[in-house]
Amino acid sequence: ALVFAAENVHAYFSRYEGLSLPRLPTVIAEQLRAHPGVPAYLLGAPAIFHGHGVIRLLGGGATVVDIDGIEQVPADRAAAVLILAPAAREAELEAIAAMNQGTRLVRHRDPAGRTILLTLVLPGKGA
Repeated sequence: ALVFAAENVHAYFSRYEGLSLPRLPTVIAEQLRAHPGVPAYLLGAPAIFHGHGVIRLLGGGATVVDIDGIEQVPADRAAAVLILAPAAREAELEAIAAMNQGTRLVRHRDPAGRTILLTLVLPGKGA
């Protein structure tokens, strides 16, 4: 059992370090902590959902809603919201950023330089 456990630790921290998928939930949680109190919407399906254990554990208790499309974000929101999406949804976030002046699409990369997460803060419509 000890040899099996050691092999698992070695595999996770050595062989899989450069892979994007294991890093995605951690990067999402980091972004949630970087935007405390900002409601977050995750365009993650089918790759990732807000209920992922790492996101729940490291996300700082952030409120996250899984969405299938940007139309599910309230249009009449008073405060800013954070949109998160894996790289596969890049075209959608680019289109959203283009329609909302003053927003900036941020690409988060893995150690190999591949984009794994995109974030976008949409401003609120209120005062």
